[in-house]
Order: sequence, then C-alpha cells, then structure tokens
Amino acid sequence: MHERRRLLITGATGFVGQHLVPALVERGHRVVAVVRHPLVLLGPSIDQVLIKDLAAGVDWAPLVQGIDVVIHLAAIAHRGPDVEESLYDKVNRQATAALARATASVGARLIFLSSVAAQSSPSSDRVLSETDVCHPAGGYGRSKLNAEIDIAASGGQYVILRPTLIYGPGVKGNMRKLIQLARLPVPFPFEAVTNKRSLLAIENLSSAIGLLIERDDIRNEVFLVADATPVSLPEIIASLRHGMSRPANLFAIPPALLSGLVRICRLTETWEKLAGSLVVSVDKLNAIGYSPVVTTLQGLAAMTRALPRSSAGQ
Repeated sequence: MHERRRLLITGATGFVGQHLVPALVERGHRVVAVVRHPLVLLGPSIDQVLIKDLAAGVDWAPLVQGIDVVIHLAAIAHRGPDVEESLYDKVNRQATAALARATASVGARLIFLSSVAAQSSPSSDRVLSETDVCHPAGGYGRSKLNAEIDIAASGGQYVILRPTLIYGPGVKGNMRKLIQLARLPVPFPFEAVTNKRSLLAIENLSSAIGLLIERDDIRNEVFLVADATPVSLPEIIASLRHGMSRPANLFAIPPALLSGLVRICRLTETWEKLAGSLVVSVDKLNAIGYSPVVTTLQGLAAMTRALPRSSAGQ
C-alpha cells in the first residue's frame, strides 16, 4: 500500500496532466489540479485551483500550503521561431523559479518536468546521460535549463526529469504530424533509414513520476526519462500503422536522394527531429526502481488503435 500524498499539479489539463492526474489518483494520492480555465474534475480525490497566465506571475504561497509534493508540468512548449525568448523565460523559467521558492519555503518536494531539449539538440551521435555537459536547443531548451538552475538555487528538495518525445492518446506536436503521415494510404521511402530515437510512452512517464513521489530519499537529482529501447523511424511508422490494422508499406531509396527531397520540401528541421538519432540512457532511473510498463512498439500501436476509426483513416 502506497503512502497517500497530497499533490499540487500544474498544467493539469495539458496532454501530460490529463493522463497523470487520474493515474496518481488511482495510486491513492489526493490531487490539487492547477488550471487556467474552470474544468469539472470528477472524484473526491481531486480539487482544482484557478490561476491566471503564468507570464503575469502567480502567488504560489497559499497554493502550496499543506502540500507534500508539487509536480510542475505547465510550460510553453515549442511554438516555432516567432515565440520571443522573453516569453519562454517568463513562463518556463521565472514562474518555475517562483514556484520552487514557494515549495522550498513549506518543506515540500518539487518534481519538475524539464525536457531533453535542456540538454541536447534534436539529434546526437552519442548516447546521452545525466553527466553530459548541457547544450540546450533553442529558446525553449534554454528556458528549461535556466529553470533547472534556478530550482537548484532555491534551497529546496527537488527532482528534475528530462523526458524525450512523449507520446500517447491526445499527443500533439511532431508525433501528431507523424500519425497524420502514417494515415495516408501511400508507401513511404523510409525503409533504409537506420536512425535510433528514444521515445517515452505517457504510461511510462506516469509510472516514473509515481515512483518518485513515493521515494522521499531521492532528492536534488536529475533523471533522463525514456522507454527502455530506442526505435528507428521505419519501426515507428510500422507500429503506428499496425495500430491502424495496416501494413507498414515502406520501401527504400538511397539516403542521399531522400536527404535531397527533404531539403527541397524545406523539412530539414522536422526531419532531424524524426529521422535523426537521439538515444538517452535510463540507467540512473533504472537504478532506483524504474521499470517501463509498455514497450515503445506496443505503446505506439496502442495509441493509434485507440483513435476513432475516422481519425485512423479506416
């Protein structure tokens, strides 16, 4: 039986939050969900608190009273080149730093959802670990790394998680684009792509956070978080289509020709995020008891299997 904790979760209505809140309630915890817009959250173990825009500043002091663990998910994610660095800084760093100080003042622990982008560009020719020197990717990555630095300076107890690309029902961003691509009833020339990427099922992220909530002895640490085994772009496409009850329908063309097509279509940045290699080690997280509950290939297929038939293109 897990010890029941009182949790404050920001970003509770976002993609991660919508999965994490019910998962933690199921583990017996009581959740105070921090939201920007009123939402009916059913169940006696869930309360909600309304806040305004994080960029405008939030008085966290009354919200953290009586809280055991704060889980900070709220952030501005990648929104393209038009987002000003100052906005990333206000929401992702300054609001996080203020929350970290408030959390420290009441002796609660903070679990912060950072990003692998705080550590690396979208591709790397080596396996990443927590001991690497950080080279953040763009304004988003820099804001996440600066938030980590401010958390460490707050004097409180914290755990920082750097997830890879998270996927699951309701996912947005590049994974949603890939699902839309996989729906098309045409073959793709990706069979010869040999990249490897570490992805993260939402179920595995929820399991890792659940573990860390209950491990009071894990303090002031940084963990990379991913599924157990990296996969290639052809494996991703095949798994997505498997969930749609379709064949992989892949063929090979010379890599140089494929790269040329990518450049002509002006998809170089997106291609790097999907077809470049980015593998992370989860040895440190494994050492404290992390055990993924689904494999990547299972999770990808299950995600598209859960889509409405019209969405899956069937």
